Amino acid sequence: MNTIHCRNKHEIKNNTWKLFQKDSCNMCNASYCSIFILNDYKYSKSIKLMNAIWPKQAKGLQEALNDLNSFQRLEIKYILYNKKSRKEKSTGVLNREITKKFKRLGLSLQKDALKGIMELCEEKDGSDEKPVEELIDEVSGLVVTRNLTSPIVSLEDLRPIIDQFKQNTKQASYEKVQIKSAFDLPRYSYKRVGKQFVAISKGPTHEGAQDQMAMYRHRYEVLLQRTLRNKLFTKSTFKQTERTITGTTELVGTHDEVCIFGMLCELEEGSMFLQDLNGSVKIDIKDAAKHEGLFTWGSYVLAQGSMNKDGIFKANTLGTPAYQTREDALKTFPILDFVPFEKKHKKANTHIYNNNNNNNNNKLELIEKKETNMFVFLSNVYLDQSIETQKISKIIDYLTKMFDGYSSLSVLPSLFVLMGNFSKERLGCNAKDMKRLANLFDNLADLICKYPKLVSSSEFVFIPGPNDPNVGNVLPQPGFPPSLTKKLHSKLRVHFPSNPCRIYYCTQEIVIFRDDLLQKMRRKCVIVPNMKPQQGTDISHHLARTILDQAHLCPLPLTTRPIMCNFDHALMLYPPPTTLILADSHTEYRYLYNDTQVICPGEFVTNGSFITYIPSTKQNSFCRIENGDSN
Repeated sequence: MNTIHCRNKHEIKNNTWKLFQKDSCNMCNASYCSIFILNDYKYSKSIKLMNAIWPKQAKGLQEALNDLNSFQRLEIKYILYNKKSRKEKSTGVLNREITKKFKRLGLSLQKDALKGIMELCEEKDGSDEKPVEELIDEVSGLVVTRNLTSPIVSLEDLRPIIDQFKQNTKQASYEKVQIKSAFDLPRYSYKRVGKQFVAISKGPTHEGAQDQMAMYRHRYEVLLQRTLRNKLFTKSTFKQTERTITGTTELVGTHDEVCIFGMLCELEEGSMFLQDLNGSVKIDIKDAAKHEGLFTWGSYVLAQGSMNKDGIFKANTLGTPAYQTREDALKTFPILDFVPFEKKHKKANTHIYNNNNNNNNNKLELIEKKETNMFVFLSNVYLDQSIETQKISKIIDYLTKMFDGYSSLSVLPSLFVLMGNFSKERLGCNAKDMKRLANLFDNLADLICKYPKLVSSSEFVFIPGPNDPNVGNVLPQPGFPPSLTKKLHSKLRVHFPSNPCRIYYCTQEIVIFRDDLLQKMRRKCVIVPNMKPQQGTDISHHLARTILDQAHLCPLPLTTRPIMCNFDHALMLYPPPTTLILADSHTEYRYLYNDTQVICPGEFVTNGSFITYIPSTKQNSFCRIENGDSN
């Protein structure tokens, strides 16, 4: 109910407001006027705004104001309308919303703690920040991650979180291009109770058995919740039959055809088992119909079949976990989006906002479409000159011709991504090999400095390969240390992230991974993949589909490819990225799987092949240097 006053201070209550109205008080017959404005603007701009949006109403409004100028007292009530604003909600509604959210998490708030959250919501709502609903979700999620001694939350428990949000308001900044190392990515854990992701600490690099168990449990939980959200498993009143996932412990004593979900493993030599969180069952897949993909040890599968008399699960159909698009995943779990909410969902109506703030108010989607950026990706850039001198000189010629071509363009590439291996010979971590690699990088710096336009306009990213110096054959692989790259740092704008790493450009997420993955996956397959040449199905397509369905860059056993268990989240692909660069020792290929592009740039050392990626259109092109030209 909205309240205004006439000039004699009589309250006038009305529930049916129009855009503006002029009427008389029932008590003293005095005139009054009520104005509705859709957004919070100063009074001096209200008439101008309405002329642009509602010209007829603005004309009538001006006439009404001119008529009311003769009265000595006039109160104009501005009623602000914002769908996700705190001002639309009463204090009681907000109080109940906060309390309800914490009760779902099994927590209760003390009076001073509830007051602190409400004050934070009111302060954030006054600025151009994220909606109150999302703010409450983030606060409650951070509270769960703290080591609380009691389910009753006090203001002292909330004080660090509230201070963190206030500090982020003052210092928050967002760059269009961000290069994130695997060790800098936030870590989230899926909680089945509450069905949401919450932020947790990353943990040490040297983990124990419990960390390994938590890693596999997290993979299982993420893929299970994604599968259950698929339309094949969602409950509906219109479906005559419903598909459900049965646990391995529920198979005892039943011979009905069911669907089970779990990880393929070899608990006994020569036997295949499917394992979930509660147990395992021996499985026979000899006569099962297989979907596309590479089924390896350590991968998660959906199997449909029944138990036979020998207590073995006879599978009729074997498939990978159900896929979920990036858009659907981010709608379900907004906390997983790396783009700040207030940056992604700004209104882009430039005729409404002040011209001085147009750049800040445009959506990032509009910004990335207007930008003319180009990214260049190269893999296997051998820089050593002591082995096969004739071939290595050809690589230097490839780089020279490529830099010559791009430096002559009017619009230069904003990013050059060079991926290892950077030497054909496998180098160790001893002083001699490290000095040799440092000299190779110094020579490359001298070559790039011959092109001043590239030095001033482009950034260079160097990602280590599997044969480059590394402390153990483990993923994620740390980037090159500063001792090897002093000259590059001093002369160029360079980045040395880990392998894998991620590039965030506006709203796009580009994941880069350099490894000989296809060879490892093919070697560890427990089932020969279905190859259909007549349909254009290639082994690389099986690889791309498997990685995205498994939501992991390396779904192999730890004995095949060791992984830091506390940093396994850096290899997860949930939500799926916009583009996945799989730099493999394979010929170049591209594959579009649902909404994700999977691209292999090929080997630069073999035939001078590389790819270019234009973020504004999400288009990629294969390029090759032949006879000294880039095509």
